[in-house]
Amino acid sequence: MGGLFNCKKSEDPNKSSGALYSQLYYQNTSSNNIHEDLSSPKEKINLIISLANVQNASYTVNAIISDDNFKTSKTLGRTNTKFGEDITFDTTFILDYYFEKKQKIQFDILILSNNTTEEIHLDTTVASIMGAKQQTLKLVFKEKSTLIVKGSTIKNNNINLKLGLLANTHGINNCAPFYIIKRQVNIGNRITDLERDLKLTSNPNQENIDKFQIDKSKTWIALYKSEVSKEKDFEFTKFKDVVIPVSIITSEEFYQNSELLIELHDNYNQKSLGSCIVTIDQLKTKNYSFLIKSNNNYGDIIVKSNCIIERVYRFLDYLRGGLQIALIVGIDFTGSNGDPNMPNSLHYISNKQENFYEKAIKSCASIVAYYDSDQLFPVFGYGGILPRENNVNHCFNVNLLPDPNVQFVDGIINVYRQAIKVVKLYGPTNFAPIIEKAIELSNEEKGNYIYHILMILTDGQISDINDTIDALVIASFLPISVIIIGVGTADFSSMDILDADTEPLISSKKVKAQRDLVQFVPFYKFQNNEKLLAEEVLAEIPFQVEEYYRLNNMPPRDPIIDNY
Repeated sequence: MGGLFNCKKSEDPNKSSGALYSQLYYQNTSSNNIHEDLSSPKEKINLIISLANVQNASYTVNAIISDDNFKTSKTLGRTNTKFGEDITFDTTFILDYYFEKKQKIQFDILILSNNTTEEIHLDTTVASIMGAKQQTLKLVFKEKSTLIVKGSTIKNNNINLKLGLLANTHGINNCAPFYIIKRQVNIGNRITDLERDLKLTSNPNQENIDKFQIDKSKTWIALYKSEVSKEKDFEFTKFKDVVIPVSIITSEEFYQNSELLIELHDNYNQKSLGSCIVTIDQLKTKNYSFLIKSNNNYGDIIVKSNCIIERVYRFLDYLRGGLQIALIVGIDFTGSNGDPNMPNSLHYISNKQENFYEKAIKSCASIVAYYDSDQLFPVFGYGGILPRENNVNHCFNVNLLPDPNVQFVDGIINVYRQAIKVVKLYGPTNFAPIIEKAIELSNEEKGNYIYHILMILTDGQISDINDTIDALVIASFLPISVIIIGVGTADFSSMDILDADTEPLISSKKVKAQRDLVQFVPFYKFQNNEKLLAEEVLAEIPFQVEEYYRLNNMPPRDPIIDNY
């Protein structure tokens, strides 16, 4: 979208308050923060490639990124060629990072020595690199030689612009002002509505006021639209602060000179009041003001800014600092799953194909496992009667041993298959005991930067909804996320209550959840594509991790220090 925004007569200013124009980002209206849309990459990362203990020869490395099954692939690029025994290449690879995807990378090492060429293929995943200690992965080839891949985040991903504006509009009758922020885009010499000369003159009696002239060749798209404000601060109209990630303004490392177009509008009189171009560097100047030359003979309008550059720690910063992601699995052993000896049961075990529980466990657990260094996963069951017992158990160790931990994702599948043979399916479906167990495990690791993901698999409605909400509210104050996968075609409508995307959960004691920590996904929507199931279920995890540590004022243990 280019040019000046024209208000429509029918526009409801209350409905458009704090509206965000770009489809790539969404706004948290409660905090007036702009975040990246969950369908967009959480981070852009940079991979630095080195070789160690190699023979004297010329080396080049190609990198290819692929989906889980290598059905689609994309060449990331090729390094420059270097000669030697220990090499760090000048060329790096920049790519989008997704926690929820199994992004496979193939490195092809091309070796030229004595007029002979040799090619070596090494496979890994982006998760293996970013989940490794110090985000550095070593891949051995030819017995002693090593390909070293070091990941790092793109700097601007971690910087926010917190902006507050005041506009001196008191001289305009019945003025109901709002403003729009636009960012510059490079799309050639397209002619836009901004092809006009708006000359903004300085006020000699006002300090720190600059004069600007809009460049006709620039194209702008709307980034943020403020609320219509009537709040006054003496003669100035005051707008709510807005938080904008610098990464959505520019991808350039030196962002300070990046320009923003600020347009001021009058919603009541349905008119544009004028516009002005400012840089981020200017906005963050203390007591900075700029002047807008009115388009409607209202006189010059002074706009004051209060701008702070904030460091924001992202998911990969916490991984770099040693954060571990610990998976907890909860499996439904209620009778509504059907007799596991019958082919129509959700728990039917076959050597020919995996059942829905097995598919869901593998697709999600295999991704989370990359971030768990010990590969030990506690696995619990609920709603079943154990051997030599008469009463239903709502939280038992699936391996039927004192220690619930099993090793590796295949270990989860193995203990599940063994338990189905001996545990009597019963009911009802109670989630609270499993969530309380996750709370217990999290409290045992308190302060150790271990974030737990509780994956609950269920075939039906919850029987203890109130107790479950109470447990989830407690869990919201701990480093825990809960993903619920609905297996089968039962009525899962109660899950919408738990997946509190719009309204926060409130406990029976009237305590409001600190944050949204639940994600529910029905398996039947993805039963033919488990890869998409994992992407849907795990997409919110990085944001939930960031939110928990931000709300609790916990920076990474080894933060990166930058000067802005």
